[in-house]
Amino acid sequence: MPVWVRAIVRFGVKAASAWTLFAACAPRDVNGEASLPAGTGAHGTEPAASASEPPQASKAPAPAAPASTDPPPPAPPPSGPLVVATNEALSVGAEMRSYVLVSPREIDPARRYPLVLAMHGDGGDGASMRAMTKLDDASGKDAFVVYPSGRNHTWDLYTPVDSDLDVAFLESLVASLAARFPIDPARVFATGFSSGAFMANQMACRRPSLLRAIASHGGGAPAEPQDATATTWDGGYVRCAGQTTGVAALVVHGKDDGVVAWESGDYTARYWAAVNGCAGTRSPASGVLGAAGCMKHDACPAPTQVVFCSKPGLGHDFAPDAAAVTWAFFASL
Repeated sequence: MPVWVRAIVRFGVKAASAWTLFAACAPRDVNGEASLPAGTGAHGTEPAASASEPPQASKAPAPAAPASTDPPPPAPPPSGPLVVATNEALSVGAEMRSYVLVSPREIDPARRYPLVLAMHGDGGDGASMRAMTKLDDASGKDAFVVYPSGRNHTWDLYTPVDSDLDVAFLESLVASLAARFPIDPARVFATGFSSGAFMANQMACRRPSLLRAIASHGGGAPAEPQDATATTWDGGYVRCAGQTTGVAALVVHGKDDGVVAWESGDYTARYWAAVNGCAGTRSPASGVLGAAGCMKHDACPAPTQVVFCSKPGLGHDFAPDAAAVTWAFFASL
């Protein structure tokens, strides 16, 4: 055999041995086949393009979309509750007095908000009054609602005004909240249930300049059995010391109230109608109040309207529509 042939044979054996070693050490795929580096043919060369696959044409980039001239969409409204409730306390004289404050979650400093005082009945407190009435569900983010707690779970109705610690508490509470928040001093309201309704009436009689209107639920008209300086209006209606005017009033009373008689509610509405200069006659109210079966006193001066809602079948309780009716009345003023 020629020398050059023997060289080729020896070279071929070594090459074959090297290839066998490479294949044995190469990683294998799931089928046990040796895996070669991507893009590598059986001999380490780039594989030829398939005759059945045409060459891929290069694609031109898509033209960019024209910039929009429309304004961006408005931000979605904030999620979560519209109000925030906090348990707070206020020092009045030598006592710390407690209350629940419900504030709009987002307060607009350029806006002036109404403030509603909501007073509980005997045996209750601010927290129980909120749970029963759900008044801030009706007012939502449009008002501050405060639920004060009376001393010993009741209200001092008849101690003469200058010595009455509950009157001092409510006055201080309004002043404190007005100093902290953008409260409209011309739209401070008071509502209450049972003895809390009596207290709302007392405050309107004793401090009419403090309140724009009241809503009385299952309560009664002002009285001053312990204040010798109190007098009377025409018609024999009590006139608290220093009282020069009345306030707008919504009176809601159950026809079947066995604790505070229905006649007490009827008299309360007639009291405020007389003090405000309204007629003694009544006509159906409109809107939410009309839908609730309420009647308005005729010929009331616009700022001091009086509305009476007699509720058939209701006992001594907060009516199911009372929160909506109360807020509708206050919001209309």
